[in-house]
Amino acid sequence: MNENLLLQYNQGISKVKPIFKNGCIIYKNNNNLFDGTTIQDILFFINNLHNKYNRLNVPISFELGEITFKDKLTYIFLEIICFILIKNYRHKVYVNFKVNKIIVTNGISSSPLLLLGSGRKEHIEKFIKKYEFDIYHHHYRRVLTPEDMKNEKLSIIMDDSVYFLNFFDIDSQCIDEISEVIIELIGNVSEHTFSNCLIDIDIAPNYTKQDEEGTFYGINLVIVNFSECLFNSLIKERFSPKSSFDYERYKKVKVAYTIHKDYFGDNYTEDDFFNIVAFQHKISGNINKNITGGTGLTKLICSLEKRSDAHNCYLISGERALWFLHELLEYNQDNWIGFNKEKDFLHHPPDSDVVNYDMIFMPGTAYNLNFVMKRRY
Repeated sequence: MNENLLLQYNQGISKVKPIFKNGCIIYKNNNNLFDGTTIQDILFFINNLHNKYNRLNVPISFELGEITFKDKLTYIFLEIICFILIKNYRHKVYVNFKVNKIIVTNGISSSPLLLLGSGRKEHIEKFIKKYEFDIYHHHYRRVLTPEDMKNEKLSIIMDDSVYFLNFFDIDSQCIDEISEVIIELIGNVSEHTFSNCLIDIDIAPNYTKQDEEGTFYGINLVIVNFSECLFNSLIKERFSPKSSFDYERYKKVKVAYTIHKDYFGDNYTEDDFFNIVAFQHKISGNINKNITGGTGLTKLICSLEKRSDAHNCYLISGERALWFLHELLEYNQDNWIGFNKEKDFLHHPPDSDVVNYDMIFMPGTAYNLNFVMKRRY
C-alpha cells in the first residue's frame, strides 16, 4: 500500500513535546479517549521528528496510558502508523497501553500492536507478518495486492470471508450480506486505484447489556486503501465542465449540483456532494462502466443496520466523512438516495448527521463498519 501518503498529507504542529530518554523518543499521551484527534497529533509528532532529525531512525515509544479506542478504524490507523515507521523508516517502535475494551473495539485483543511492547527483534518481525496476514480465532486480516483483487480472485476472497464467519453463531443471511459488502468494497478499490487494500474483520462474542436479557456479538469490519485517488475523484472528473456525457440520470445530477451548491459551506462541501453522488443508482465514475454503474452497498448496510441492536458505519476520504444511517439510506421510487429525511437527493442537502469534517486527511478511502447483533438461540 501507499501508506506513506498518510504522513505526507498530515503535516502540522504536535501538541505533545518529544521526551528523550535512554536513546529513545517518547510520545506520551494524556487523553483517555483515543480518537481521530490523537491519531492526527501522532502524525504531526512523527512529521515534526522527521523534519527536525532527518534520517535519524531513533527508537520511538508511544506511551499511551489507559485508553479507550473510539472505534476499530482508530486502532487500525495506529497499526498502520507503526507499520510505516518500522517497515519504511526503519524505526524500532514500542507501544504501551492499557485498553478498556468495548464491543466495537474487541479486536484489539488480536492486534499486532500487542507485539510491540518489548522491542524484541523477533516480536517486531512477527508484527510485520501479522499486520499483513492473520487468521486466528476471532480475527481475519489480509493485505490484498491489485493482483489479488482481480475478478477471478474475488470469489476466493468471498469464500474465505464466508468460511471465517461460519465459525460463529451468525445468521446465514447476515454472513451473505457481510461477504457481499466486503467484495463490493474491494471491487471498488480495484476499479478506482492500483494500490493494495487492507481488510480486517473481528468477531466480538458473548457481550451482555445492563437491564437487558441475552447476549450480543459484534461484527467489526475495516477496509482501507491509500491512494492519490480519493473516493469521489473519478465521479468529480466525470461531472467536470469538460465532460460531454449526457445520459439522463447524469443530467439530473448536474441539475442537482446547481441546487446543492447554494448549501455548500463548512458543514456541507462539494466533496460531500460527490461522495453521495457515488452511491446513486446507475452513476459511476468508471468510464468503462458507462451507464451501468451504481452500488448495492447502501442497501446491504441498511439491511444489516436494521437487524443490528447498534451500529457505527462510515467512510472517510480526504478530509470528509460520510455516515451510513439506515433510516436515511432508503431509495425513492426513482432510485435516488437522499441521505436525508426527505428521501430527496435532487432537491435537498443531506442531513447534518451524515457529513462532517474528519480530523485527519485520508489519502484514499477507509471504511469502518460495526454491527452489534443479539445472539439467537
